Amino acid sequence: MKRLVFDKHGDPAQVLRIEEAPVPLAAAGELLVRMIRRPVNPYELAMISGGNGSEPAGTQVPGFEGIGIVEAAGSQDLAFTKGQRVIPAPVDLPGTWQEYVTGRPEQFVPVPDNVDDTQAALIVNPLTCLVILREILNIKEGQWVMNTAASTNIGQLLIQLANILGFQLINVVRNRAAEENIRSLGAGYIINTNTDDLITVCERLTKGRGVNAVVDPVGGRTGSMAAKTLAFGGKMLLFSDMSGDSVKIEPMEFISKKLTVAGYTSFHWLNENSYEHKTRLISEIFTLIANEQLILKSDGDFKLEDYKLAIERSKESGRHGKIMLV
Repeated sequence: MKRLVFDKHGDPAQVLRIEEAPVPLAAAGELLVRMIRRPVNPYELAMISGGNGSEPAGTQVPGFEGIGIVEAAGSQDLAFTKGQRVIPAPVDLPGTWQEYVTGRPEQFVPVPDNVDDTQAALIVNPLTCLVILREILNIKEGQWVMNTAASTNIGQLLIQLANILGFQLINVVRNRAAEENIRSLGAGYIINTNTDDLITVCERLTKGRGVNAVVDPVGGRTGSMAAKTLAFGGKMLLFSDMSGDSVKIEPMEFISKKLTVAGYTSFHWLNENSYEHKTRLISEIFTLIANEQLILKSDGDFKLEDYKLAIERSKESGRHGKIMLV
């Protein structure tokens, strides 16, 4: 079988290599799954790039997401059957950038027939959004949320979820093309920081009340300005650092307005929660997809051996979905 591997950190296009390896055998109580689609995600590329000064512990296969088909089971009594479509339970089964994987049944989630392969393979980001809104920020219907990176994949999912869950979403972009793109997705309130004053427009939209929460993957000046729009008791969630610059907050403003700031990463949440809890939320997302309320898109398929082209394409702006390794 083909698989992508790396044994040192660096530019993913340079340190990854494709190699042949034997198809693994499913041990007793395990499944053998043939992977058919895998997205290329920024966090996977960041893991390959490293940056903490240490090298990987031996040869590693990247990839935390995808969809596959059960080829064999190591025991007769397993709940899964040959030919059934499954996704790896997020972060529970790393190494999806290869043709076959093995794992225990609780490391996989069955895919319903009314969800297509591509959308099933893209479950981590909508799961992240649902967790952020419900479990971290506790957003209620009618409350105001600001997202500082509305044109990203997470931003586009938040737009769809705002229409589903009934909260008011202020979408921050930085250029006209991004503004037009998210408007076509159903974004109602948009601030273009290239032409608009973020604080002034937010005050007008919320009638001076401010927002209940800020979701900020950008940091820097945008994140710092967004923090000033928080209403009394508001929450600011940081989960990335796209600008590379620090968020500056005024201590007395946070104290007097009883504001809170928190960091979030999907890996922590996914590792801390049970299989049952994760699959319950995933099933809810599958239902939204099947009802065409939530739409997840890809923007190009590349064979495993064409990984350099896939990585290059994944870094380009103006895409309308994830890049897939097939």
